[in-house]
Amino acid sequence: MSFLKNLKYGYSAEYLIISPQKITLALMNTLIILKVLELGGGAIAVSIVASFNILSTLLISTIIPKLLTDNIRVSKTLIVSYLMMIISTLSVSSDDLNIVYISALLIFLSAQAIYYSVYLSIGLNGYRDKSVFLSRLETIGGFSWILGLILGVTMTSYFSLDTISIIISILSMVGFVYSIYYGKHYIEKYYSSDNMVGFAVHHTSIKSIISYVNPAKATKYIKNSLSTRVRWLITTMFLIQLSISIAFTHLIPYVTLEGFSYSEIFLLSLFSSTAAALTYGEAGRRYDGKHSFTKAIVYRLLVYSIFILTMGLGLSTNNILGFASNIFLFTLIGFSWGFLYINMASIILGLDRRSMSYVNLFGGVGNIIGIYVSGLLFTNISYAEQIAFSGLILLLPLYIIWREHILTPNHHTHFIRFSIAIHNICIANQVYSIRRRTSLNNRILS
Repeated sequence: MSFLKNLKYGYSAEYLIISPQKITLALMNTLIILKVLELGGGAIAVSIVASFNILSTLLISTIIPKLLTDNIRVSKTLIVSYLMMIISTLSVSSDDLNIVYISALLIFLSAQAIYYSVYLSIGLNGYRDKSVFLSRLETIGGFSWILGLILGVTMTSYFSLDTISIIISILSMVGFVYSIYYGKHYIEKYYSSDNMVGFAVHHTSIKSIISYVNPAKATKYIKNSLSTRVRWLITTMFLIQLSISIAFTHLIPYVTLEGFSYSEIFLLSLFSSTAAALTYGEAGRRYDGKHSFTKAIVYRLLVYSIFILTMGLGLSTNNILGFASNIFLFTLIGFSWGFLYINMASIILGLDRRSMSYVNLFGGVGNIIGIYVSGLLFTNISYAEQIAFSGLILLLPLYIIWREHILTPNHHTHFIRFSIAIHNICIANQVYSIRRRTSLNNRILS
């Protein structure tokens, strides 16, 4: 009941601007991979598409804070991004794999640009506590993401992938029309460049970006300017993201090869996303640094073990028992990801901005490398062996955490200050409830 009260309290139409983006992204994340497989693309083709998502996040989160310096630019970016999303989602229906590649890149770029534009504009409407507006934004976004997956389950039962792409482009048109209204009635009313909010990947200039991708300069800075603890954190996050990408980049192709239908795949994704969303709040409450981070990694390793055991027993095939087993597995994947994600984000947000930038950057690099390694492994070894290899890599961060003492058991939690997109229902409600109880001024301002 408290969640419904929080949802009712203080919400206005401005937050609905994120809904078309979240619904579209929830659908296209899976649909693009299915489309690539339908056109005959192999494991490397899937890796290319998956890497576009990570590259788009790094690129947009770097550029947007430097470009959006006035209300007109914020409004135009939002409108142009939705327009680009309409065109790119429509182009996914093409039978040319190269066009699908380009469309996928444009979809991810436009989706990230929309999110950061909305994030920035809502963050400047008078709230002194950014967690208030962020919790509201992510609550609406979380519901929209789940709705997108439900639509995916339904539409793939009746329509082809090409038809669904056209339907999604129509949905994006709704976002385009509303973004024009949104820009005039909210951005121009509230925007103030003095209230610029921070982003998870925070770079200060184009020159600094060049220095980040220059191996010599980056290595010299890390060695001379970052503490030993931060350097080990960079290594830890790199290895974790590497392991995750190796394990799960080709999860959908694997399930497809096992004979599951498109609607069943969307349903499995729905179970995973819902489990993650329901885990965020509990993971935030239990976070205490070293111990909870260790547990989160152990949870992931246990999921790997259960996954390998299930495949070894032949319980992942397309039958009633196999489908039930996969529902269980996907739920565990979402559960373990919820705990691991909250712990990683809480640790990162406790760093200074420069250190945070490097940890995020190298985590993204690990993610991208893992995506392509996953593609190579998927074509040469069994998926069970691939999961096992990923688990061996995940043992290294576990060793670093305990051997190098980079975290303390009482490390303070910063999960309520998230400035990154999390497809989350429960943590948004939890954050909002905490802030309302502890700060009367924030409630008055909202």
